Amino acid sequence: MPLFEIADLNGIDDKMTRGMAKKIFMAGKRAGKTRAEVIADLRAGLTEAGKLDDATNTILNKLESGN
Repeated sequence: MPLFEIADLNGIDDKMTRGMAKKIFMAGKRAGKTRAEVIADLRAGLTEAGKLDDATNTILNKLESGN
């Protein structure tokens, strides 16, 4: 699957979490990572910062399944 659009992260309500997610996304895009690798990086980065809540996890699950 192709890399998702950065706008797909706009569903994240918390401003700080959304900003962190977009930074991780852009770093992955610049590094040429795959969709799965970027989503794994998002989960790891947000979990490490204590910012991965249920709503954000649902958004990542939808991106993972391609919806």
